[in-house]
Amino acid sequence: MSNIIRAGRNEFPTPYLLKEYAFAFENSNESHFDWMRDKSVTNETLYRGPAVFGVERIITDGAYYQPHEESDPAIINPIGRLSNFEVQLIDLCAWRADAPDNWWLRIGSGNILGVDAVERANHFKKPLIVHANPLAWLQHDCQGCVVLAWGSGLRLALGGIQQFGCTDENTCRCLDELLRSNRSSSYEIRIVEIGYPIRSRGA
Repeated sequence: MSNIIRAGRNEFPTPYLLKEYAFAFENSNESHFDWMRDKSVTNETLYRGPAVFGVERIITDGAYYQPHEESDPAIINPIGRLSNFEVQLIDLCAWRADAPDNWWLRIGSGNILGVDAVERANHFKKPLIVHANPLAWLQHDCQGCVVLAWGSGLRLALGGIQQFGCTDENTCRCLDELLRSNRSSSYEIRIVEIGYPIRSRGA
């Protein structure tokens, strides 16, 4: 099997991606965990597989980032299947603590943070929660997912799911546009707040 990930604009050897993430993980310290706790991310969430994170100084270029030791730090989330601190890594997502609605990918091969939740929703025919940003995902115990890139590949990943809950209006609108563009079956999208639906739309 090739160890080269080909996606977006880059060809990136996966061992280097793992090395970068390991470096970012080692950079995280108690002050970063304290910041997460101040943002209502619980210890139970922080100390289990899906919520692992790192910290690295980065520069950005469009939708991508790369490490840069003289720039400002960002939080790094691994993208892939995560369980008990074992990471089947396909990409990395970076975002600044003061602006979690803006994020960048390392290579562009990962369009969903929390892909395991998407697979469970498809398999068990359950509703899927779609969060506005990575911080919201962490604040909600890593339940559900974050769409990191609204590309056509999402239609295949989300095509078997019939019920969605979004935590903000913009995500709801983007998801609705995506599903309407190439889907014949019905679906329902609800705006949710702390688990309670307050509005819905669907085809």
